[in-house]
Amino acid sequence: RCGEYRHWALDHTTRIAAISSYVAAFVASVAPEAAGKIEVVLNGIDMARFAPVPSPASGPFTFAAVGRLDPVKRLQIAIAAMAQTPDVHLNIVGDGGERGMLQGLVRRHGLQARYHFLGHLPDPRAAIAGCDALLNTTRAEGLPLAVLEGAAMGRPTLGFAGGGMPEVVQDQKTGWLVRDDTTEGWATSLQQAGANRALAASYGRQARAWVENRFDIDTMCKHYGLVYSALIETAPAAR
Repeated sequence: RCGEYRHWALDHTTRIAAISSYVAAFVASVAPEAAGKIEVVLNGIDMARFAPVPSPASGPFTFAAVGRLDPVKRLQIAIAAMAQTPDVHLNIVGDGGERGMLQGLVRRHGLQARYHFLGHLPDPRAAIAGCDALLNTTRAEGLPLAVLEGAAMGRPTLGFAGGGMPEVVQDQKTGWLVRDDTTEGWATSLQQAGANRALAASYGRQARAWVENRFDIDTMCKHYGLVYSALIETAPAAR
């Protein structure tokens, strides 16, 4: 019945704001009749709050995965890949129903010294500041806010080349996009990303520059304002 309500809502909506081009294309594919109503309004974040901070200068190369521990996040593939990738560490920020299963996988692979479950953090900035890069193993994010927050703080992201991720991460410029969605493919990408801390820091600086104007919260609010203004102008006059 969820699909029925979705189509009802689309039929009775004047404009549809999609948070990324990927989401816009998805909505148009499931409801072609609504395609003319869709406008992309990119999600934005507070660039001042998520200000750049220097990357760690020493210690193991560390990734951070920020988000709820849910099957859609597919963190099990990261655990299996890290078992084939020596030296790199992963901090997991978030909580959810998958936590026990993921901790069991970490123990099974003998990765306790390289995996750190930090639980839910009301403010993820300290965890982002303490990592060299973000890791996102989801196949189809609409627009990954945690990746935007990491980019704003000067951190590149290693993520899957699907969903809205390519709209945020420029491959080999502001991060790395994984196209081989196998354990071996992820392991290779983890190893390549973690092998050059200076290059990762360079990607992080470029990531900040890339998101600064495109995904700023003020830009988002101005775009929504234009959408609302257009709706008001075209609305029938009240009697």
